[in-house]
Amino acid sequence: MSANRKVGGVSLKAVYVLILTTAFLVSGVLFYSTYIMTTAFNAFTDTTDNLLAMEKSAHELMDASDYLTERAQRFTIDGSRRYMDEYFKEAFETKRREESLEKLSSDSNLDDALSLLNEAMDESVKLMNTEYYSMRLVVEAKGYADYPKELKSVNLSAPDISLSADDKMRRATELVLNEDYYEQKNRIRSKWRESLYAIEAKTRNLESRAFSDTETSISYVRAMIIIQALMTIFVVWLTIQLGINPIQRAEKRIRECRPIKESGAKEFRYLAQEYNKLTFELNEKNELLRKTAHTDPLTGVRNRIALNRDAESFLDREITILITDLDRLKEINNACGLEEGDRVLCETADILSEEFGKDYCYRFGGDEFLVVVPNFSEEDFLRKLKNIRGRRPEVRIAGEPSRVEFSFGYSHTKFDSVQNLTGLIAEAEKNIRREKDDKYDPNSIK
Repeated sequence: MSANRKVGGVSLKAVYVLILTTAFLVSGVLFYSTYIMTTAFNAFTDTTDNLLAMEKSAHELMDASDYLTERAQRFTIDGSRRYMDEYFKEAFETKRREESLEKLSSDSNLDDALSLLNEAMDESVKLMNTEYYSMRLVVEAKGYADYPKELKSVNLSAPDISLSADDKMRRATELVLNEDYYEQKNRIRSKWRESLYAIEAKTRNLESRAFSDTETSISYVRAMIIIQALMTIFVVWLTIQLGINPIQRAEKRIRECRPIKESGAKEFRYLAQEYNKLTFELNEKNELLRKTAHTDPLTGVRNRIALNRDAESFLDREITILITDLDRLKEINNACGLEEGDRVLCETADILSEEFGKDYCYRFGGDEFLVVVPNFSEEDFLRKLKNIRGRRPEVRIAGEPSRVEFSFGYSHTKFDSVQNLTGLIAEAEKNIRREKDDKYDPNSIK
């Protein structure tokens, strides 16, 4: 990969220095903003209206939660998928609960109420797990093939899976109508009522302060709230744009070890650039490792590691395990040199690959090759063995041509378990030893 490019973009450090400088300047201006004292009452009215809007948002959150409960209960009672569709439309498209919380979070005066509503929201989300489970039971009972992915991720318990369709419907209804379910629902309502009390208390406090504080104090506080709110919103927006959004977009690609987009703050762009460089190098090295780990470097056929990896691909097939041994390879190496011995090994690998296919040939040891022969008739198999014997590599011993001898051992069965591979290999090796014992004069190379 090429050397690092010059990193562009806005530096977070520079941005926050600018924000702090602006904050000090704004604070100075505030001391000279007494001319807006006459607007204090209007500011108070606006704040009160905002609190009323927040109270309405709190009601909308509870209404949305109740709507989800009603849709889930109706779906478990009669199984009409219309209620399921309406449920998920509210939960993931309309999202009134989330919008209500977002509205409430825009007002820093409502931290207590927002905290309570967040707790209510958390309880509502937990309640959705029960609703998901009950709706999954209905889906199974009705045999619906197309349903939301959120329900597909729900795993039913073994006892519930074994229930009949009618029992699954009854079980689903019970889950959303029992005491535990309504106890959770009551906890949500309790948090919601407490949040409303908090909003109402905040309203009363503002009213009391409006009549007790001077117009100057009200104006100053109002200005401070507005400026701080704007600065908070700006900082949050800037942080999201320069930091959070790029990180979220990069998360999936990082999990997949893929390059990420170089965007956002200058610091993040630099990290993205370095990550992309490392990912590129890592992928290249991994590819090389994958290739070398499963291939015999001398002969180019697969090795024993590849055999273990490929074993599952032969399951439920009639296979023959063939082991081929080069007789007296050590004597050939001593008489002709290691390079000649390597040539014999490579030529043997080529012969086996041409007869049975390179995908089924493995170098099993120093002078041993293993071949997995799937779905071959005995006649074809024996014919190929004959072909191999007729194509034996030739060497020259003391100036005289001589052909290398092969020994064969094989075993045959229906391969129904990966664990059986060791036994099949052992049987083939036993047969090859038997052939060696019955062979020609052991003191000569033919």
